[in-house]
Amino acid sequence: MNDVNVLHHVGIISRDMGAVIEQYQRLGFTFAPLTLPRIPLEAGAEPKPIGVGNRCAIFENNYLEILAVTDEARWGAVTREQRGPF
Repeated sequence: MNDVNVLHHVGIISRDMGAVIEQYQRLGFTFAPLTLPRIPLEAGAEPKPIGVGNRCAIFENNYLEILAVTDEARWGAVTREQRGPF
């Protein structure tokens, strides 16, 4: 009765990932280590970091994702066009 089984990739975007993670850990959530996504910023280019990171609480059939800017300068240097849907 206490298992989470109805969420599918709920995302929370924050400027302070540490505070959000701490709050959810107090509620009993356990998170995977920090992941720093990379995307190609130009057609055919190698993927590069974009200045954001995420940590996920993984469940059997779904997960909770906490996403935040981890490098303000890098994120600010990536144009809206380059970010795409990110």
